[in-house]
Amino acid sequence: MKKSVFAVTLSFALGSSTFLPLAAQAESESIVYSAEWDTPEFIGEEFEAEELDGEEKVWGFLEQHQDSFRIDGDVRDHFKVLDEVTDKETDMTHYRVQEMYEGIPVYGYQQTVHVNEDGNVTAFLGNYAPDLSNNDKLTKKPKLKSDKAVKEAIKDLEDEID
Repeated sequence: MKKSVFAVTLSFALGSSTFLPLAAQAESESIVYSAEWDTPEFIGEEFEAEELDGEEKVWGFLEQHQDSFRIDGDVRDHFKVLDEVTDKETDMTHYRVQEMYEGIPVYGYQQTVHVNEDGNVTAFLGNYAPDLSNNDKLTKKPKLKSDKAVKEAIKDLEDEID
């Protein structure tokens, strides 16, 4: 009996000690990088910009992390704010942001920037693909000819209206 209690206790102690450093490390990290792009897919930190209002807080935050995203030039050329929604219960404002390439939205690359009730950015969520002009992972050639694309767009609109 004593041996089995000792074995269970020892197993628990050894097993949980393996996970404790990981939990402590996860709490201290504020940026999680995408394995595919090596750019932030989550940033959890409080960015205070009292001198900035509304959407300008998003731009200030993105400019602060410009190097992490590996952006050369103006961040406004690489992102577009699509939407702003305020949650009445939490008083949090959520900005939906779209990655852009030469004025064209990059499909599947939308992000969300969260601003708390004090007006501070608290989190960034989403993927960003850097250096698209030299990126072989993304297809830049159209998959549809222009007439086929117009037909598909009309069909999508008709389906949405019906």
